Amino acid sequence: MKRSIILFIYSFIALQLHAQREVYWLHGLGDDRDKWGLYAGLMQQEFLLNSHNNDYNEINGLALGEASFRAIYGPVTNDRILIGHSLGGLIARQHGINNTDVAGIVTVGTSNSGALVIPNIENGQVRAALNTAVDHLSAGLLADPLFWVVAPIVSIMTPEAISNVIWGYLDDFFTGLQNLQSYDDLTPGSPALDNLERSNVPADIINVVCREDGGDAPLRLAAATENEPALSPLHSFSDTKYVSKKNSMANYYQAAKNYYNVKKYLSILLYPYYNNKAKQWAKGETYLKTRYLQDWNAMIGAYRTEQYTTVEREWGCDLKTMKGDDEVIAECGWRDVTVTRTRTVSEESDGLLPLSTQIIEGTSSTRIFYADGVSHNEVGNHESMTEIFRDDIFGSRTNLNFQVPPR
Repeated sequence: MKRSIILFIYSFIALQLHAQREVYWLHGLGDDRDKWGLYAGLMQQEFLLNSHNNDYNEINGLALGEASFRAIYGPVTNDRILIGHSLGGLIARQHGINNTDVAGIVTVGTSNSGALVIPNIENGQVRAALNTAVDHLSAGLLADPLFWVVAPIVSIMTPEAISNVIWGYLDDFFTGLQNLQSYDDLTPGSPALDNLERSNVPADIINVVCREDGGDAPLRLAAATENEPALSPLHSFSDTKYVSKKNSMANYYQAAKNYYNVKKYLSILLYPYYNNKAKQWAKGETYLKTRYLQDWNAMIGAYRTEQYTTVEREWGCDLKTMKGDDEVIAECGWRDVTVTRTRTVSEESDGLLPLSTQIIEGTSSTRIFYADGVSHNEVGNHESMTEIFRDDIFGSRTNLNFQVPPR
């Protein structure tokens, strides 16, 4: 009887120790505590953990962001878990370098090797994509007399003029970003990212890779940006708003194209005129159905060309002069040669970050979990994220550094 009582007391004490495990939720650049609000509360209800989810200053880069995180929470007990979204994942890793009180870090939709869209802002590729969009979407409208009546001011503008107006607003936004230290730190190859790669983080790290479905990732990202999913009831958010609008627009362009394709056969004398109208409307249809996604993937780096080095075997000969003789002989054979090649990469993304950039180089496959259907801004409320938190992180039977008993 006494032994049973002692075992019960020890079990009760152990259970209470588990209950004190601390979990810290770090939002990304430009977000606030609402990003993780839903899961911070839900996981605390379901598991024996204490959620900490406060705002901190993330805009001034990794070093100052990590300092802000420490200033808010102060010293805490060992064995805590950090969960960071996007830039928050990098700040969590930065904290893991400087502190040994972290048992586990979870990066979610984090640009662990940098945001590839940043170089494309700098090199003009984003501006070029905007020009293409305006040119294709305005071609049919500007060529149609009916549009001149509906929108006479816009109809006299060239695609270049329209693009300049739109870029004026975007340029102000990008300029604001470029003034932030976080922008510099997120640039691929930045000193901050290089430091993370070189430094040893003793904590166990899990990468949750967000992978949006199908060909409408940028539109689903836009819907989640306009209406924060984490502010909706669990699993109630719909990201189809802009997808439906895009399909409706594509149907409109297609109908206009088909209309002029019919007209050109009904009036042979005006065939060239109506045929041109059909071609102009077809530009908008093609852009909405295929081109916009190609351009977007190129902007964010999901579609790109890159150089790489490889070792190849090639047959070669060296000419040698025999010692003490004028005779030249050729020594031939197979040899290893290091060469630089160019390849085209096409991969999925979360609407903003290609999959490969979300994975820390060298991470074991057992520490990588894919959140299917989750765009970059849907991490705070999605069935896939709920499943990963419940089954693969807190409820895991193998990832012991993250395991927390259920309530």
